[in-house]
Amino acid sequence: MQRQPTSLVPEPLPVLLQPADIRVDWRDSTQSNLTSSKDQQRSDRELNAAKPWWIDVAKFAGTIAIGAAMFLAFARSPIPSGDETVYPNWRQHVEPLNERFRNTGESVVKQVSRGGSVLFGTQLALSELDRDDATTAAVQAALAKGDVAQAEAALQAAQQIPELSTSQKSASEPQTDSHKPETAAVPLLKPTLTEGMKLAVLTGDAKFHHLFLFDCCDEDGDMIEVLVNGERFAIVPITHSGATISVPVSASQATSLSIRGLHDGGGGVTVGCMSSSGTTYLRRMSVGETQAVDLVRQ
Repeated sequence: MQRQPTSLVPEPLPVLLQPADIRVDWRDSTQSNLTSSKDQQRSDRELNAAKPWWIDVAKFAGTIAIGAAMFLAFARSPIPSGDETVYPNWRQHVEPLNERFRNTGESVVKQVSRGGSVLFGTQLALSELDRDDATTAAVQAALAKGDVAQAEAALQAAQQIPELSTSQKSASEPQTDSHKPETAAVPLLKPTLTEGMKLAVLTGDAKFHHLFLFDCCDEDGDMIEVLVNGERFAIVPITHSGATISVPVSASQATSLSIRGLHDGGGGVTVGCMSSSGTTYLRRMSVGETQAVDLVRQ
């Protein structure tokens, strides 16, 4: 039996699917949807009216808190964490100083003023805005009475230095593991007044100034020692939150401030200094290396 050839001519649409009927069905569906939408909106308004006001407030506050937490986490903890080089300060400030030191052996700092101007050198300017008049007056009054202990107590109270972290505490204590070589302990140091400092403060030549020290890249447990005119002054854990030290700065001559790497949390010791004049960046240091600057009063 031969198969009948299939017709290529489309058969007429059924009556129910004629275009006119389709348009009618579409208008009817739209009207139905609009009615349902209005009913839904009315239901939503009634539900919202019955809902306590504090639920919306709590949702809004929660959204703000989550957004703030995400922003801070991103700003303070670049990915991957534990890497000094992912921080903008490394690329913009620290690495250029590293390269300059490798190429020329020149150990300088980079100063970025509040206005954005850049200066390379070995001086750090302090102004009247950085002066710690309360400490100057307290130390000077105690020395005038011959009470060195009280003067040094006032000096130590002026230092705003954070507590050591767990890793820094372990670095400041000798290792007791018999399988590991014993390392030298890092002594906790309280600032004291040298004979030169006493004389300079007592005569009014030196006044105390604040200097803010912080970790300008990855907060990984770095620790430094601060020396003033070659004398050991303070041990400072370096964090993003920072530490504020108060040091005597002479008006008649430059005061030498040296920063020595004591503990490297990983990737090098990365230190920044902040004063009213701007921010000063140091090159990456290894444990035992020192960067010296001259503090100059303006």
